[in-house]
Amino acid sequence: MEAMPLITMAFAGDLVPTRSNEPHFTRGEIEGAFDAKLLACLMEADARVINLEAPLTDGTSPIQKAGPALSAPIKASKGLKRLDPVLSLANNHILDHGPAGLRSTFQALSDEGLPFFGAGENLYNAEKPYIFEKDGLKIGLIACAEREFSIAGEDSPGANPFDPLETPDQIVRLKQKCDFVAVLYHGGIECYRYPSPGLRKTLRKLAEKGADLVLCQHTHCVGCFEEYMGATIVYGQGNLLFDRKNDEYWRTALVVRATFSDRITVQYLPVTHEGGRAALADGEAAKAILAGFEERSREILSPGFVETEFAKKATIALDDGMRALSGKDRLPVKVDRRLGGRLTRRAFTRRRMIDSVDLIECEALREQLLAGLKERLGI
Repeated sequence: MEAMPLITMAFAGDLVPTRSNEPHFTRGEIEGAFDAKLLACLMEADARVINLEAPLTDGTSPIQKAGPALSAPIKASKGLKRLDPVLSLANNHILDHGPAGLRSTFQALSDEGLPFFGAGENLYNAEKPYIFEKDGLKIGLIACAEREFSIAGEDSPGANPFDPLETPDQIVRLKQKCDFVAVLYHGGIECYRYPSPGLRKTLRKLAEKGADLVLCQHTHCVGCFEEYMGATIVYGQGNLLFDRKNDEYWRTALVVRATFSDRITVQYLPVTHEGGRAALADGEAAKAILAGFEERSREILSPGFVETEFAKKATIALDDGMRALSGKDRLPVKVDRRLGGRLTRRAFTRRRMIDSVDLIECEALREQLLAGLKERLGI
């Protein structure tokens, strides 16, 4: 009897070469950024799928946006080459330095022969999937991002947006060509370990349309998972390597190792970060990461848990949202009208308006604000 083809893929979270580890990447000496055990786990897979969370550019031309503008030097592509990855570029930072920074990234990766997907010169190119094939077995990859200042347009470069009308159809079409489909969804609330009701509904819909593995990235923390209609959905796997904050959210992660054959099996490899270096966790650290992951995964199966927990989160975050969208009471409004709107123009600076765009346009932040308002109003 002929053996079934088999493909193993290691799906890692967000990667940004930062000041603490950037020299390792620019010199192509990634042993200084990843410990030997983690590297071995990554390299023994047939493919490594990693989200590159920053453009590769030596210029400094940050766009106006909410949040930081990230970048890594072009020479960091040398270290990326050592990992031999397939790179997703569908995220909220890939356009941080405008079209020039994105094109610089395309060129740097192409010069090293590194495949990438999830971004392009226009929407048509950005939404193109990547197909990995071995021994006749085909794994289709789709990457999409929520709308936070990085999205491609019909005639403008950027990341592939999540579109509730288009993305499910992309999955259907890709499943017709491939044996399995994996989706990288860049979105959700940062440092929140559970799905929001809207996120859960969205990712379940992707599973219903044929996705076999759905990975939610961007949250910078290890979240939870569920099995749904034969698919595995992971709500947050943390950063592969992104040395920006020194807390438990940012210092732990999971590499999702998927084996594709007659079916898909998934294994979770715990990762810790220390001093700008990622390592395969062991001992009590590994037990703690996996135990929390499994406990949260049981919690979200309880009816109403996801909704109740998210309402709490939204309420806590409401004040920040209200500050960004604050108006005035009746008396100040009358005074402002007499002054020709000068008070409002002074209060709503360009920075505040940019933050307001982010709150309104980003699906995750908009949902959080609305849930917080409803909870506060009791409606």
